[in-house]
Amino acid sequence: MRISSNTQFIASNYSLNSNHARLSSLNEQLSSLKRINRPSDDPVASAQLINLGQSMSRNDQMMINTRTIESTLALSEEYLFRGGEVLQSIQNLAIQAGNASLTDEDRSYLRTQLQEQVKGLVGIANSADGQGKYLFSGTKSDTPPFELTLEPTMSIQYKGDWQRQDVAASASRDIAITEPGGLLFGASSTVADASKPDEFSAGNELWQALARFDQILAAGPNGMAKAGPDGEVVMNNATPPAAVLGADGKPMQFKDGLPRLDVNGAALLEPVLDAGGNPVLGPDGVTPLQQAQTKDLPPTYDESLAKTIEGLKDGQEQLLRSHTSIGARRAEVETLSKTGEGLDVQYKSAVGQLQDLDYVQAITDLNMAITALDTTQKTYKLVSELSLFKYI
Repeated sequence: MRISSNTQFIASNYSLNSNHARLSSLNEQLSSLKRINRPSDDPVASAQLINLGQSMSRNDQMMINTRTIESTLALSEEYLFRGGEVLQSIQNLAIQAGNASLTDEDRSYLRTQLQEQVKGLVGIANSADGQGKYLFSGTKSDTPPFELTLEPTMSIQYKGDWQRQDVAASASRDIAITEPGGLLFGASSTVADASKPDEFSAGNELWQALARFDQILAAGPNGMAKAGPDGEVVMNNATPPAAVLGADGKPMQFKDGLPRLDVNGAALLEPVLDAGGNPVLGPDGVTPLQQAQTKDLPPTYDESLAKTIEGLKDGQEQLLRSHTSIGARRAEVETLSKTGEGLDVQYKSAVGQLQDLDYVQAITDLNMAITALDTTQKTYKLVSELSLFKYI
């Protein structure tokens, strides 16, 4: 077979270009320290790297989210802890208020302290994060969750919503980073039935107990009902009602001159009747009086104070339950964060196996490529100088 000069030229040129390309590829790999610099270097590995890159991006975002969740929940937990401390101070005030030796002036001082403590507690409930977003407004993070007024009576009302703001902590788990303050502290300080001021509604015990505490400190024992010698309610600050006539048409007299009233202001005394329903006359000719069977009597100072202390304890337990819930979420976030870190190591290891350059092997291949290129160049030179014209 006859081999023309043109064939020799094409073959030699192809060999030179191949060796140049090989040398250039090795130099690029050594410069980037990557085995794959373009999809054509290894199409299958390139596709795997794309999938791994997407997985790494998702995992990186989840890790950023877990850090955000952790910092927000830690802040909420700290504020709840401080709120518990303030509430404990208020409970101490309530215990002091039960001291029978206190004067009205003393109770006035206690009320001033109470109002300042309540301001602090509401301030904690209205806490915000570093970006000015309220932690306890539910999803209405731009709205202060609670509104406090002290006059004419203490009132605390929730202004947020009842939803939680969730953030993805993993591909399959969303975790709430905000809390509805109405669930943590209560929604309103207003009791359901004004005639029963000591009956606090479930979930609202804290605010309602604080408002009731303020009321009874303002009224004091002399401004509220107190128990009489026979267990009946005595209204020290009440005006004696009009004379009440007995069955015999004669005015009934109040024992000790003290008015006994029910919630409607009606007298709580009635004559003693015999089996026939007629008034019984005593030895002095006066009809004896007995306590009427009346329901829904107004509470005394001590009764209201006891209910207030009970309500404060219920409110503290409510805060502790919320505190525990947030702590549990923080523990879960910590676990998810460690899982994300583990996945990050695995993804990087997989990428390294596909893409990282074997430096020693690459240096060896480079030296071989340089040698091959040098040999090819010399061969090309010798072959290109072959000609019959030299022998003519």
